[in-house]
Amino acid sequence: MPLGWGSRRWGCGTFTYSLTGEQSIVANATVNVRWRSDIHEWRRAPHLTPVRYGRPVGATNDSSCSISASGNAVETPPMGEPLTLGVSAGLSVPPASLNNAGTPPYFGAGLLLDVDSGSLLDLSIVTTDSAVSVTGNVCSGPEPFLIEYLVDIQQGSWQQLAADGTVTSTQPFAGLPVQIDGSYGIAAGQFTGSTSGCPYSISTTTSWKFSWPTIAVSSPPDPTAAQ
Repeated sequence: MPLGWGSRRWGCGTFTYSLTGEQSIVANATVNVRWRSDIHEWRRAPHLTPVRYGRPVGATNDSSCSISASGNAVETPPMGEPLTLGVSAGLSVPPASLNNAGTPPYFGAGLLLDVDSGSLLDLSIVTTDSAVSVTGNVCSGPEPFLIEYLVDIQQGSWQQLAADGTVTSTQPFAGLPVQIDGSYGIAAGQFTGSTSGCPYSISTTTSWKFSWPTIAVSSPPDPTAAQ
């Protein structure tokens, strides 16, 4: 028995992953995501207290992703030949669908919407092994495009329910923690870290940042409009 919030659409949220490698080497991914979900509270039976269940939300088909990499680095050791490294990439990645599931490239942007227990974002980019071209005498290539924020992943779960509200199964969900406000907007967030080695550095540490701005609900424009 639906109550309250009803259907919501978020869009368009822009998630940016940027890696600063050695010397002029950089790598970037920009993911534009729209979500749509029915997020009302509901009763499992008449007279019971309405419950707001956590639920997974997938990106819509008009979501998009682009990745790029470029730059070079040269180190001159005391002896021997210079150490060289170069990278290049440029690719548009479509959202995962029944047409490309399991066949790279594709990306997924799942949102576990759970205001009470904590919401999670699962954003993954899957490319072919040849997405990033690598040159020089230090690293072998080509390489897939990988994002490093997985170190901050948290575990959650959601429940599959029958029509009468009976729980039929509990499914795991892993993702980054995100904050949802009272109007179901997604608060701005940022994660940072460091890595090293091929294909973005010869000997120095590289830094990365994964961030997004505040993402407001775009439809309906006010809470009462869905009631």
